[in-house]
Amino acid sequence: EQAYAAITGAACALCGAGTVGISLLTERDGAPAVRRHGVAGALVGALPEYAPLDCVPCREVIASGEVRLFREPMSR
Repeated sequence: EQAYAAITGAACALCGAGTVGISLLTERDGAPAVRRHGVAGALVGALPEYAPLDCVPCREVIASGEVRLFREPMSR
């Protein structure tokens, strides 16, 4: 967890993002989900540990297989 905090903190500082997170694909109650392992910035403590895959912006990252930077991720 310390490594995730260091990575997200550095990424947040380097790109000037409001929030940076690391989420890993998992399964929850038999459905695809993500588990947040690290969050830095304005939304620390405000995001749930688990979220359904279809309700988070990182679904686009997983589908594309590429790193993405979102200007307004909550609008996705």
